[in-house]
Amino acid sequence: MRECASLEPTVRIVRKLSTIQRPFLLAISSAYRKTFTTALQVILGIPPLHLQLQRESRVTALFRHRLPLSTNVSDIDPSEIEEKATGWSAHQSENLSPIQISLDDGGNINTGLRIYTDGLKTEKGMGTAFCVLTDVNITHRWSVRLSLRNTIFQAEILALLKALEHVVPLTTQQMTILVDQASIKSAVNPNSHISIAPKIFKLLHSHTHIRVPCIKVHAGYIGKEEADKLAKEAAESENFPEPPLEFPQSFIETFLRQKMLAS
Repeated sequence: MRECASLEPTVRIVRKLSTIQRPFLLAISSAYRKTFTTALQVILGIPPLHLQLQRESRVTALFRHRLPLSTNVSDIDPSEIEEKATGWSAHQSENLSPIQISLDDGGNINTGLRIYTDGLKTEKGMGTAFCVLTDVNITHRWSVRLSLRNTIFQAEILALLKALEHVVPLTTQQMTILVDQASIKSAVNPNSHISIAPKIFKLLHSHTHIRVPCIKVHAGYIGKEEADKLAKEAAESENFPEPPLEFPQSFIETFLRQKMLAS
């Protein structure tokens, strides 16, 4: 794989961009015209243009061209970055029904098989989990530790996918998977770019007896509290191996921004 160029701007380009940026910094800050440009950038918290352009070029190199950056910038392999999924369905006949997918609180559902999911981040790590509740008994538990480079949203939507994969082979007639609102919106949006979302959509579309309502986070439900406990234990335990879940674009952008501000 080819290695991305250093992307270091020349002194001439840096000066030119600083000249372009300076009038805007003065207008925003209402500072004296003799104020140093670097001082204006620090006061306003606006990085120099050449650093911003450098960051954007690095993001483009990683995401669009899939080229690794130089080792002094980042050790992230482009293959570890989450690829955006293209829209998988826009036809009205393939949409999920409002009965199957609902943004109403499903916490009052107390019949059939219920699966509670959760994703949680602590200072030690990221955890994702689900538990299966039959009547008042928890009959199955699943949890896994994720990298701190992953997001809570990734943890939530991974729990939904794993919960679906668990219940699909079962013969129970009524199944309910209770998740947070953001996971539902991603699962029903055919234009979602989340790589896991198409898998969730296809499973739900082919198994219409599985219902997925949302649930309030702090409602005191037994299943929700158990899923939260499992996710926290996974996040803080060193015994859980981290699965190879790709890093989201939001993490890469934040990481490169921190690199930019530190330079």
